[in-house]
Amino acid sequence: MSRFKTFQQEVREGSVFESSVEARLGFIKKVYLTFLISMGVALGGSIVGMQTSLGLAVYKNYFAFVILEVALLIGTIFLRKKEPVNRILFFSFTFVTGLTLAPMLLAFQLSGNFGLVYQALGLTVAAFGGLTAYAWTTKKDFSYLQGFLWTGLLVLIGATILSFFFKAPFFNTAIAAGGVILFSMFVLYDTHNIMKRYDESEYISGAIDLFLDFLNLFLYILRLLSSRD
Repeated sequence: MSRFKTFQQEVREGSVFESSVEARLGFIKKVYLTFLISMGVALGGSIVGMQTSLGLAVYKNYFAFVILEVALLIGTIFLRKKEPVNRILFFSFTFVTGLTLAPMLLAFQLSGNFGLVYQALGLTVAAFGGLTAYAWTTKKDFSYLQGFLWTGLLVLIGATILSFFFKAPFFNTAIAAGGVILFSMFVLYDTHNIMKRYDESEYISGAIDLFLDFLNLFLYILRLLSSRD
């Protein structure tokens, strides 16, 4: 009984609430700092892949690098709470992701269409920033999107597989537009989870979500611009 009264008194005085807010803000800062570092690491991987002989190795052994990329992501998810292995695996994953992007970026460069990459990156930053700001300022609860998002992701994967067999330009454009819409909603959903639902030990999970949202949004915007071009 005395413990309950002490807790009530702490709540009234604000010490428990302030401690919770401080811990949550610290967690959010850690998530976004880790995400920003991961973006820099991925950019570094892309530059290395485009400007060194390692890029040729990626091109010749592309599927092996994709398998490595997926393995690192799975390892990061399973060991997301184990320090410092979680950060090592996560940044290794983002670096390899940058490497696997390098052949595509080189193709745009060699074809003289690298301007589309800059356009896609600028639009991605603007969209991601705007959606993040909206999720932060609105009072809406985006947890209701969960079922729709995962269903939409399965549909998108199925449509992407079908696109290898049906080469209609309109189909490709529709997939790209669908991907942009879907991952825009993922940004809202994942930002809400980071703000309200993730445990404070799950900062790597939050950073993974943001990285994958940004990456996929960029790739689908680039695909949409390419199909229009």
